[in-house]
Amino acid sequence: QIGADFQFDPTWRKSKNDSRLRGLGDVNMTMRARAFAQAQVSFVTFSADVAQDIAGQGQGLIANGDVLFSLPAGKWLFTLGPGVTWTNSKYMQTFFGVTAEQSARSGLQTHAVGAGLREWHANGIVTYEISRNWSALASVTFARLQGDAASSPITERRQQWTTMGAVTYRFR
Repeated sequence: QIGADFQFDPTWRKSKNDSRLRGLGDVNMTMRARAFAQAQVSFVTFSADVAQDIAGQGQGLIANGDVLFSLPAGKWLFTLGPGVTWTNSKYMQTFFGVTAEQSARSGLQTHAVGAGLREWHANGIVTYEISRNWSALASVTFARLQGDAASSPITERRQQWTTMGAVTYRFR
């Protein structure tokens, strides 16, 4: 499968919400144009996507790659797998860089960043087929920042857990 879409990216940061961020400037939500590809070989799914900020919010380019291993068990589907996220220098500067001007305003140490691996992550997803059209799923992702993102004076924690729950309807 290959495709493209537009997606709303709600990632934002307001410097007034945390005294550590004062002087760094705000980061606003954005829209992204995304291209994606996915291939399934037996119980293994390979997926990749690239998403570019098209609203001019300084959020740059993000690329993801994942390998997911699935195990069906009746109406249940268990999926696990690792992945990586790479970002360009514009994204890294917006979220993890500190310029000399920002350093003077915030008191944080300057931090030069470049394009590179932002994180590696591990995904776990459980899906239950309620009916032919309806499903419920829950997911958990553990991510660990790498490189310039991990060493940034803005970074408080290098590790993050994300959870999600959803109910989906499939038109057939």
